[in-house]
Amino acid sequence: MLTVIIPVYNEEAAILHTVNEMFVALKKKRLIFEVVVVNDGSTDGTYKVLDKLGSPARSGKKYESLHVIHHPHNMGYGAAIKTGLNHASYEYCAIIDADLTYSPNEMVNLFEILKNRNFDMVVGMRTGRFYKGSFGKQVLRFLLRKIVEYMSGRSIPDINSGARVFKKSIAMKNLRILSDKFSFTTSLTLAFMMRHCFVHYEPIQYFGRKGNTKVKIIKDSVRTLGFILSVSAFFNPLRVFFPIFVFTEISGVVVILVGILSSNLLATGLGILSLLAGIIVFSLGLLTHVVGFKLGDETTY
Repeated sequence: MLTVIIPVYNEEAAILHTVNEMFVALKKKRLIFEVVVVNDGSTDGTYKVLDKLGSPARSGKKYESLHVIHHPHNMGYGAAIKTGLNHASYEYCAIIDADLTYSPNEMVNLFEILKNRNFDMVVGMRTGRFYKGSFGKQVLRFLLRKIVEYMSGRSIPDINSGARVFKKSIAMKNLRILSDKFSFTTSLTLAFMMRHCFVHYEPIQYFGRKGNTKVKIIKDSVRTLGFILSVSAFFNPLRVFFPIFVFTEISGVVVILVGILSSNLLATGLGILSLLAGIIVFSLGLLTHVVGFKLGDETTY
């Protein structure tokens, strides 16, 4: 039994094909399923297309397990998925973009891997020439991936793939700390990793999208970094605070030495303040860690 969630925003040209191909793929495997399409306040003709699909009188029994939900206005990619999760009937949930960048057949394969091998989440690891993107995009993606790997302590080949299957019960435990925007998949990856869940990455083909991208590379990358730090601080605050502590202590020692060698009392004083600031930062991190442990949060070590 599987719930497929498709977040949609201005995908008039692709949504019909995506839904149709998904139904074909799921019926071919004779799965018990439902497809939940969340229209996140689209301003093009997406609403009309989905209105026809979601009407039994118009679509007949072809899409009888399709549920269409409309947001009155745009809330964000992650918010649309959260709505889908709240309406999902089954424990196993899948998410897929509506822009034809992922094959529905691949999603069925990911679901079978998750169920047969008892993973908590299976992520489609994107491959192909369309995935690489510009040099700047590759650099930002690499940096964010390395930060997430440091925070989680695990290797993560694709931090924000929009094609994945996971257990709803685990996702719902983390719902309030997951992003409402494009950072949703990154924060979901980090949350699953830090809860010591079993996560598998399966290579899939990534295709050219139909329509224009809604991602703003710089703005969304900065927002993603913020959520990475936020989620990391929730589960393992020392991973966030300790590097700051080390930096301030080293800086303090260097400034003090410079002050002593140059007989500069101001520099020496600033160095001492830096040392004290580092101690305060580390103490806050340690306190947050202990409080989280006492409250029962699954803090990692």
